[in-house]
Amino acid sequence: MTPFQFQLVRLTWAQLQPRSNQVAALLQRQLGAEQAQPLEGQRLMAQLDVAIHRLARAVPMTLPAGLNAALMGALAEVLGDAFSPAVREAWEALCAELEAVEAEAA
Repeated sequence: MTPFQFQLVRLTWAQLQPRSNQVAALLQRQLGAEQAQPLEGQRLMAQLDVAIHRLARAVPMTLPAGLNAALMGALAEVLGDAFSPAVREAWEALCAELEAVEAEAA
């Protein structure tokens, strides 16, 4: 993950914060957790927040299976035109980094 990609992720993550409940609900739906409590979506958003901030320090975290696809769908829906190919690539790089850190820890 390049420094520019990391900055894109942090920038778009900040843009999502005012709509975090919407993003959480979309992630729950994308992950097939429609029946889950809203608190579960909020916990997932908090996990993502920690993961984004810890990435620079390579601290392993376990995130739900299927998160990459769910996250791309939620980001595309919430960010709209701002979810450019460069932003998508940055978020995909983030997911790959998180998976690599988790694999190294296993």
